[in-house]
Amino acid sequence: MGDLPGLAVGKLRVSSQLDSEHPLTAHAPVARFYTALVTGDLRSLEVLTDRYHQDVNLVFEISKNELEWQVKSQASYGLSGLAARHGHPAALRHLLRRRARPDLAPGAHGALSEACRGAHTDCVELLLEHRADPDLRGEEGLAPLHLCTTRDSLGCARLLLRHGASVDLPSAASGETALHVAARHGLSDHAACGAAHAGLARFLLLRGADVNAMDYDGLTPLGLALRSAASRAQRRPHLTVQLLLNHGSQRIWPPAFVKVLRSCAAMPEVIEVLFNSYSQIPVSQEWAEAVPEEVFQQHQPFYKSLFRLAGAVRCLQHLCRSAIRKNLGSRCHSLIPLLPVPKALQEYLLLEPEGVVL
Repeated sequence: MGDLPGLAVGKLRVSSQLDSEHPLTAHAPVARFYTALVTGDLRSLEVLTDRYHQDVNLVFEISKNELEWQVKSQASYGLSGLAARHGHPAALRHLLRRRARPDLAPGAHGALSEACRGAHTDCVELLLEHRADPDLRGEEGLAPLHLCTTRDSLGCARLLLRHGASVDLPSAASGETALHVAARHGLSDHAACGAAHAGLARFLLLRGADVNAMDYDGLTPLGLALRSAASRAQRRPHLTVQLLLNHGSQRIWPPAFVKVLRSCAAMPEVIEVLFNSYSQIPVSQEWAEAVPEEVFQQHQPFYKSLFRLAGAVRCLQHLCRSAIRKNLGSRCHSLIPLLPVPKALQEYLLLEPEGVVL
């Protein structure tokens, strides 16, 4: 990466050589700067910035050949980016008070993006309070909200949206919104957990995220959730599928259902939730052939009930459920819990899996 005009550049290598055109000082200890930021050693950072450099908007270029720091590839970080990356709010506060630019983003490593990537909520709050741009994309084309990819990121997402982040901002490379990312990562909790413990996907939907937004491949969040379900089985992907459908997601084209069976057969809850979102969908022999024998044996009660519906009409109870859901549309998630019916019936209307289909 070329030198940024007006910025001092320290290159972390074995010899700790500095760029001759942008010296920190004649004998500035670059490695000590880096160590203070990575470890959050505020006292050392204060001494170093006072003694060696008043401008805290310098950039570290970390070489891929530097074994001491175990860096996998060349990367560039501002001081505030390093502090945010490692989750040290006290060090970050010191830099911001010394007029560190919160939006300094050498390469793809802006401070706010790094704080969100690490789910460091305190650092995110500090940067936003100092007017960091909540929609600033890095070189990878990702905004901070796209980097909230763990359950611990919910606090970061709340802060970003509170400070004006665009909930449906697409990434530059793939066109994915934050909801696409949350759906792909299976960041959904059961609705019964309550708003205080809601998953990131549900939080984004409640903040107005477009449940049917398409990425550049034409995939909606539901399509992406189904595509990635097999690799996220431990995160109970049927919860994401159920959540999206209850918020009005368009269902997949019925002839494509067999593709979902091929990829998600080992997760019958996903199949059941999606199957029950249709009032009626033809069950074919091709479906039976799509389920591996060992998977069929492992989940016999469900698959026997499913394949038994070949050429049959769904039960009256299911047809009533479909009629109610069609009438409520995208408000199923909010209106069904208000219906004066038993909890078990509310769960049935919200597509809660039962282990068999009728």
